Amino acid sequence: MKDFLKSRFTLRNLKLFDIIIFAMLISLEIVFDRFLVISAWNIKISLGFLPTALIAYRYGCLGGMIVAALSDFIGAILFPFGPYFVGFTLTAALTGIIFGLFLYRNNKILNTLFATFINSVLCTLLLNSLCISFLYGADFKAVMVSRIPQLLIITFAQIVTFNYLNVFDLAFKRLPNKQKIR
Repeated sequence: MKDFLKSRFTLRNLKLFDIIIFAMLISLEIVFDRFLVISAWNIKISLGFLPTALIAYRYGCLGGMIVAALSDFIGAILFPFGPYFVGFTLTAALTGIIFGLFLYRNNKILNTLFATFINSVLCTLLLNSLCISFLYGADFKAVMVSRIPQLLIITFAQIVTFNYLNVFDLAFKRLPNKQKIR
């Protein structure tokens, strides 16, 4: 978590390579979250967390927040499940920050467990349930209880996949990375 402050990614040293990676992973997250998803009005099971986790692993909190928020916003505008609600976008941005805090250049099992647990409880269970409750007028406790099976499935998937983030990152290291935007 101490490496969060040493993240090499800032908007000043943004390279063309970084923009391409961000665009690829934003589009991949939109596909995962909007098309390859098991969804009902109060639950959503997908692998949409994976692009955000990969960006957070590679670029830290700022990168994770940007990709998560932009992919949620663009996906909600282009392929909506219901009315747009800014609470979901803010929760997605918080997810990117949490992943960046714990996973930036470090996918050890303890960091993986902390990132997964905090994201699952704070973002998935509490904040998203609050957004659904507010948006649809449903009882908050009932929505929260009905989302527990989703929480268990997603938590398991995150723990398994986060341990392989460095393998996914190797593919990006092989690509040329020479251009800088002026």
